[in-house]
Amino acid sequence: MSFQESAETFRARAHLTDVPTPALVGAAVLAVLGLAGAALGVGVLTHEEPLVVEKAEAAQEQPPQTEAIAEVDPAEEAPAEGEAEPGNEAACIQVHVAGAVQVPGVYTLPEGSRVCDAVSAASGFSDQAAQDAINQARVLADGEQVYVPTADDVESGAFAGPAAASEQASTGAGEAASPSGKVNINTADASELQQLSGIGPATAEAIVKDREANGPFASVEDLQRVSGIGEKKYAKIADDICV
Repeated sequence: MSFQESAETFRARAHLTDVPTPALVGAAVLAVLGLAGAALGVGVLTHEEPLVVEKAEAAQEQPPQTEAIAEVDPAEEAPAEGEAEPGNEAACIQVHVAGAVQVPGVYTLPEGSRVCDAVSAASGFSDQAAQDAINQARVLADGEQVYVPTADDVESGAFAGPAAASEQASTGAGEAASPSGKVNINTADASELQQLSGIGPATAEAIVKDREANGPFASVEDLQRVSGIGEKKYAKIADDICV
């Protein structure tokens, strides 16, 4: 059936016999074009809609941009444990701890340390130590010797005691007696020599005169060249003198 015959049949069924055939044909063409345009629009929307949704989903998934903030690791700025900061290094002294202590030796201590700190560094007193014979509160000096006597040293008079040590520290001499409390027979005067057990004024003067006449003693044994100092008297003071 031709297109014109189809149009005549449709016009008869629709009771449009009064409408001219060309008008019906034009209306049909417009209707077809309208349907085609609608179908095309639906197709375009159907094709692009997933793209819009996909873009929206991508926008939702993208994390918000934030300004980067530089973080500094505190471990990089702080000095390592046990490492002194520049300019804060504490001064130290070295002290020789001898006598009745557990571990005699040379120890490094902070400046301002006291005798008790030196004894602690040497692992404390030994069982034979005469702890009250020394001034444990005395401030130490660099290079000195801390001598802890035994009870026998104190009883025999071989150790001068804290009073003599305090006098030595206050005068700043250190010439008449060593840091251990021993009397230096080359520098002690007559009164200082009398601190030795069995040494009276006459013997002390004899030591001074012998030293002036014959020169300093080369060793503690040379003290026996002085008149009035025999083997027995020397044996009593041998542990309490030095040169």
